[in-house]
Amino acid sequence: MKFFSLNLLLGGLLLLATNGFAQSFTAQIALQADRLQPQDQEILSEIPRALEDYINNYRWADDNQDIKVKARINIIVETVTTRGSEKLFRGQLLAQSEAAGNFLDKACEFPYIEGQFMEHQRPVFNSLLSIIDYYIYVLLGTEMDTYIIKGGTPFFDRARNICDEGLISNYSLGW
Repeated sequence: MKFFSLNLLLGGLLLLATNGFAQSFTAQIALQADRLQPQDQEILSEIPRALEDYINNYRWADDNQDIKVKARINIIVETVTTRGSEKLFRGQLLAQSEAAGNFLDKACEFPYIEGQFMEHQRPVFNSLLSIIDYYIYVLLGTEMDTYIIKGGTPFFDRARNICDEGLISNYSLGW
């Protein structure tokens, strides 16, 4: 009976440890496009605010995980090309948080149309939003691993799924 009670107590503590958190993720977005022509810079000018809304007004975890993650995401757009009727922006992305550290993506690409609506449409792959989703899940996974052994695994699994989608997409650079 003592063995059963001890197992029940340990199981309850483990359940509290993994589900006793309430997750919130806030990010500041910076975009640099100094190398681009002024008209292309103008097209991209609304991205930081739109991405902050996309990130900060969404619940990134399924359960109540009480972690507060503050991140900075810097997007450095270096070139723009035209593929068919779309403008394709290429550059680098730096995602940072205190617990996770820095993640630098030296090669990312995404099409963007001025005024493009940004909404969560998983499992639909969207090059720009999927890059953002990928790094948010990596940051959350790293953060959760600091609290619970393998606590970040669900987030890393989501990031890996996005990566797999990116590899077979029309915008596979960097994936």
